[in-house]
This record gives sequence, structure tokens and C-alpha cells, in this order.
Amino acid sequence: MGGGRLDPGHVQACNTLQRHRGPDDEGYLLGRIGGGEFRHASGEDTDRRLDLPTICSLEGGFDLVLAHRRLSILDLSTAGHQPMLDPSGQVAVVFNGEIYNYQELREELKALGHAFGTACDTEVLLAAYREWGVACFSRFVGMWSLALWDRSRQELVCARDPFGIKPFYYHHAGSRFAFASEIKALLALSGARRTLNPQRTFLYLRWGQTDFGDETLFSEIAQLPPGHVLVLPLDGRSGEKVTAYWRPSINESPALSFEDAAQRLRELFLESVGFHMRSDVPIGTALSGGVDSSAISCSMREIGGPELNLHTFSYLADDPHISEKAWIDLVNGRTKATSHPARVAGEDLREDLDNLIYQQDEPFGSTRIYAQYRVYREARRAGVTVLLNGQGADELLGGYHYYFGARWASLMRQDQWLRGLRFLNRTGRLKGWSSWSTMKFGAQQLLPGPTQPMLRLAANRRLVPDWLNREWFDRQGVEFSGLGAEGGPDCLKQALAHTLSTVSLPHLLRYEDRNSMAFSIESRVPFLTTRLADFVLSLPESYIISDEARTKSVFVAAMRGLVPDHVLDRKDKVGFETPEGDWMPWLREWGEDVLAPGYLADMPMFRAVTLGQALGGSMSGHSAWRCLCFLKWCKRFEVTGAS
Repeated sequence: MGGGRLDPGHVQACNTLQRHRGPDDEGYLLGRIGGGEFRHASGEDTDRRLDLPTICSLEGGFDLVLAHRRLSILDLSTAGHQPMLDPSGQVAVVFNGEIYNYQELREELKALGHAFGTACDTEVLLAAYREWGVACFSRFVGMWSLALWDRSRQELVCARDPFGIKPFYYHHAGSRFAFASEIKALLALSGARRTLNPQRTFLYLRWGQTDFGDETLFSEIAQLPPGHVLVLPLDGRSGEKVTAYWRPSINESPALSFEDAAQRLRELFLESVGFHMRSDVPIGTALSGGVDSSAISCSMREIGGPELNLHTFSYLADDPHISEKAWIDLVNGRTKATSHPARVAGEDLREDLDNLIYQQDEPFGSTRIYAQYRVYREARRAGVTVLLNGQGADELLGGYHYYFGARWASLMRQDQWLRGLRFLNRTGRLKGWSSWSTMKFGAQQLLPGPTQPMLRLAANRRLVPDWLNREWFDRQGVEFSGLGAEGGPDCLKQALAHTLSTVSLPHLLRYEDRNSMAFSIESRVPFLTTRLADFVLSLPESYIISDEARTKSVFVAAMRGLVPDHVLDRKDKVGFETPEGDWMPWLREWGEDVLAPGYLADMPMFRAVTLGQALGGSMSGHSAWRCLCFLKWCKRFEVTGAS
């Protein structure tokens, strides 16, 4: 947008880079910022019944264009074509995602005088914006990234859902503003330089942190943070304004008994699953065998009844130590679902890895996301377009063992010493965990920030390892600490809010989005609604992680009678675990081109000799993978050092 006349052919070519996100339809809306009519146009995938001129045939000096790719989920007719105009012809929208409570909103808007001609949520979105302005986003239950061209206000209004389930990237330089759902398309569209963001480079290489806030690994590509609205004036007024409409908040609710809290959580969860099941195409679930995905599968059967044709898609590891087959079979038996297993071998990863890096747009933390990638490929082969999954449950309900540290820290902050000692002792009895681990993670909440480097040294975790070039990062003004949660008496809930918005969930949602969209699958996450999050974060911390060191305690209670007890009571959840250690030898061979001295000489963030020695010897696990993935990503996307 802006910066002179747009080349329609170039816009179409860039939009085609995202065809996998919406192969069912293609649409364009062109206009001029100063006034004039909107003009609809078509592309190669546009439904011919719409009888629109092709985008390359239009002439008229357009300096603003909206482009869309549609994955048809609700109202499969041409009535759902985008970009869509409101009845006044003053507001246009391109919208990626779903508004699940659109039926309820439609009835509310009808009572306020709005009329509707389609059965899709996009029309409801436009009416909601006309009625409530940007306040409409707080009323939506769903996932979205969108841009509204409001001609009456001469503004472009962009918004992203509260958790960042759907992506929104943009580049703003001078009078030119470009946005897209994927970085690869935006790089082609915007002309942004492919230079590194040094701070993000360090946070990824050292701590594996990505995708949070408003920056990316590209210095000239920004992202709209979750739960935010960006308003960009189009009439020469001052630049964009970005404001938050929702953040995870910690508010203690009026006292609820544990039993009442479990009952209310069950009601909210079933309501959310019901919303997420709304679809005009086949739906299924990604079933891992753990509590979260099992709860979704069982809830879908409860809501859909015996007539629901339920399909589950699961990753099955060949290694019996990390296989979830027994649990998956148990849930499939309970729900009478049709099971679709996906198996992964090292040879498969070798064949797909370069494409996986390309699809992800930015580096990722481990090869385990490949298991997820294969699950979505299996869904595409089975003809199922929508999958519900349990993403976000661990971050909302304290599902990871490292949250024990925050729970213990809360007890210490609240001077509950005896209770804290008992809790510490119970965590030490858990398989694969120790009291020392609880104390180590808890110290991150208890100790002042300046003492954190000493703590890491005591744990043999240096801020800047030898294989990173500290002098280069110093010259770039990089801060070397990781991202810590805020202090306060409720350390656990602070940690949950922090991982929901910063250190954990954002990159998991990116992996989920790219892996599903690579196969034109819509991934839905019923744990991630503001009603669920606000409710859970209002509960006493002992309801989330019990004094007996039981994670997701209130949710497990909520699912009694719905999910098999054997699943609810298990303590050995594995997840999408791949044998990354076994794969590292050939992964190093795969990375030989980027580990060559000639290539590393142009990568000043590394100490080339030290890195090579580390990768050939002591360095293993996620750190080794992050280096390899980063170097391969730089090569694939032709990324250069900091500007």
C-alpha cells in the first residue's frame, strides 16, 4: 500500500506464495487512498461464477490492494468470497481465521438492525465492526488476523486474536505499508532487507526464544502482537498506533470450592469445544494420548453424539519408550473414532527437512515439530480439513514440570514454609524430576534479577557460551539475559501468563500454524479462549498445581467421567517426542554445507572453530539443533548479518 502505483502482477505472484493457506479461492480488492471506487478482481483460483476481471487486466493507478486466499470452512458458496465489502461499500476486509461465536453475534446484531445475506462469519465480522468499532474484537471467540480498509475513516485497521493463533507480519517504510500471513510472502512483496535482528538472534541461539512481542528475526519485518490492534491513517495523519485490547491478567475470583471450580471449568471447556466444532467440512482431532488431546476427543464425542464421524490423527513413535500407542488406542476405543497413525523415520525427516525450514519462515527449537508436520499431512490425505488439538493447555494449566519451581516460589513468597517444604519433597519423588530441579526453577522467581547470572553459572549455564561471538553481540548492543516473568506473590500464575504471551506458547503456535497450513488444514485450539484463560488465572494456585504436585489438578477433576481414568491419572506423558539424539550424526552431515569454514566466515555471531568443535563433540540436543537450523535458515532465506 502506498509508495506509488502498485504492480498488480507482482501482488498476485506474492499472494500465490501463500496458496497453501487457501487453495479454494483467490480474491483482490483495489482502490486509491484518495478516493474512487473499490474494484474487485480475480486470480487463477477464483471461482469463475463470480465473473470478475483478472487483476492484471485492471488499470487505474491503484495504490492500495487487499489480497486473499480462502480455505473454505464456513458457507462454502461464493458468498464467502473475500475481500468482502460491507453493505455501505465503505468498509472492506481480508480475514484469516474463524469467529466461532458468529451465530450468537449474528442474532445480537440482527436485534440491532443489521441484515445478513450469507451464512459465513466474515459478514458478521463486518457488521460487528460497523456496530462497535475496534471494541468488537473483545467480543469474538476465535482466531484471526485481519485488515479492515475503512474508507469513511480513512484508516487501515489491523487486528490479531488474543493469543496470536493466526499470524500477522508487516513492513512499514515511509509511505509504504505491506502485510502478510507469512514472512516469505511479505519479503517478496515489501522489498524489506533480509538482515538479522541481533537481539532476537541471541535469544533464539542461546535460549530458544522466538515469536513474542512485535519483532522477528528479520530486522525490517515486524509482527502485530497477540491481542493488539494496529490503526494506520491513510489521509496523511501521523503514523500507526498499536494498542492492546486483551492480555492475560491475574485476578483472584470470589472464593470457589475446588469442586465448584472443576464443574465451572468443565462447562467452559465443553462450551469452547462446541464452538470449535462449527464447520461445514469434515473435522477431526490431533490425538497424542495425553490428558489435553484426550479431553478434546472425548468432549467432541460427548457433544457430537453417536452420529459424529470422528477421526483422530496421531504420531506413533517406533521406540517403545516414547510411544503413546497404548493411550491413543484407549481413547480411540472410548470414543469409537477412526484412527489415522503417522510414523516418522529419520530418512523421512532427511527428505522433508529443507521444506520444513522453508514452511516455518523462521528457525525452530527442535526436530520434534516434524512429528506434528506428518500428522497434518496424514489429515490432508484422509480428506479432513479441520483438526482440533490441545495446544496451549500446558501453558494455561501448569502442565510442565518446570512450573513446580514457580509454585514452590509462591509458597516461599507467602511465608508458607512448612507447606513449601512438603511440596518440595513431593516433587522430588516424581520420575525424571528432583527437589533440586524445583528449587533451581523457583530461584528464578525468588532471586533478584542481578543475581540470575550467578545462578546460571552455578548450574553450569553461562550466559554466552564459547561457540557464540560475544564481541559481535556486544557491538550490536544485545542484552544477554533471557526473558523472565514479573515478580509478585502469585509466582505460578505470573509464570503461566508469561509463557502464554512470551516464552513458550508464541513459538508453539507458529509451528502449529505453518505445519497445518502447509497442508491446507485449519488447526483449532479450544483451550485458548479468553474466557477459559481469565477463569483459570483467577483460581487459587493450589487448584492448578496441587500441594501433592499434581499438574492441571482442577482440569483433571473437571474431566472425571468424560475421559478414561487411566489417561487422567497417568504421570508419564511424552508428547510429540522424536529421537533427536539418534538423528544428530546424520543431521551434522546434512549441515556440512553451512558448517564449512567458508560459509561460517560470513556468520560473525559464531566463533567458527569453537562451534565446529562443539558440534563434532560435546554439543548435542537442542543447542546443536538450533545452530544447524539457524544456519540452514540463513542460507535458505539469504539472510545477512545486522545492518
